[in-house]
Amino acid sequence: MEYRNIEILEEIESVAKNICEEKRSNHHRDRFFPMLIDRLGLKTGVEIGVDKAGFSNHLLSKSSLEKFYGVDPWINDFGSDHKPGYYDPEGDNRMFQAETEIKTFIESGRAKLIRATGAVAATMFEDESIDFIYIDGDHSLEGIAADIYAWTPKIVTGGIISGHDYKDGPGSGITGYFGKQLPYAVKTVVDYFCERYGFKNHAVGGRILSWWFAKI
Repeated sequence: MEYRNIEILEEIESVAKNICEEKRSNHHRDRFFPMLIDRLGLKTGVEIGVDKAGFSNHLLSKSSLEKFYGVDPWINDFGSDHKPGYYDPEGDNRMFQAETEIKTFIESGRAKLIRATGAVAATMFEDESIDFIYIDGDHSLEGIAADIYAWTPKIVTGGIISGHDYKDGPGSGITGYFGKQLPYAVKTVVDYFCERYGFKNHAVGGRILSWWFAKI
């Protein structure tokens, strides 16, 4: 299969391969993506679906990102019926936890939180203005499709588009019209998008996989 800008793709794949071969634990997202960001010299990043900002903290503390935007609508009751007691039903509480988790980065100006859906937040950025994005928000078919279509134009050529939970299955956290949770459709949407538009997708991680591809 032929890809656009194959030289860029091969260079990025070589960097990613070296990261994974150096140490087995580098396959996990907390290590892989900060290392990929730094070795590719990426400076501006976005995370969709911040929740309590645990992964945001990893990205900021383990990489040299100069500017980070954390996007989440922090809606009430998100996922609370999927794992009772695990998700705080109050969106305001989860946003406060996120602000506390990355407080030092917000105060220094490296990080900013945006309370909005991924699709709405994308309208706040110019095309080709972002180097890296990690999508971990609405995992339903409609949700992941909206995010990946809205944000891909915002990424520079040679930048990285990535996300969490590379799988399909039950319990997306989003409740449908009849009161039941809609299923995950992350793998379906990402695979389709890459096939449709000519991107080479990769998976990385342990029990729970992340996906990523270079915009070429």
